[in-house]
Amino acid sequence: MMNGQEASALVAPVAAAAREMLRLAGNDEDALLLRLAMTALGLAEAFCGQRLLRRADADGLAESWSDLPPPIAHGLVLMAVHLFENRHAEIGVPIAVAALWRPWRRLGL
Repeated sequence: MMNGQEASALVAPVAAAAREMLRLAGNDEDALLLRLAMTALGLAEAFCGQRLLRRADADGLAESWSDLPPPIAHGLVLMAVHLFENRHAEIGVPIAVAALWRPWRRLGL
């Protein structure tokens, strides 16, 4: 199990890219963006059926954010932005994000 610092470090690039896409000024939303980025990663891993980023306790598809396939990385950012913009509504994975992640989806038979 990761502690808060490890989790934040894992998804900090996702949160930073989401901040840039949202054109946010200031640091007021940093904690929220980190939580949403972690949620986006969890949703992506559940959707794909595999761990996407390496953790201290388990391997993943990629060693770090920069090693992720670009469609997965972009989908994580889009998902974090989507969660931020719709934080007061019940939502699912947008179709465009699912399309980006689908090639890496592992399905059990």
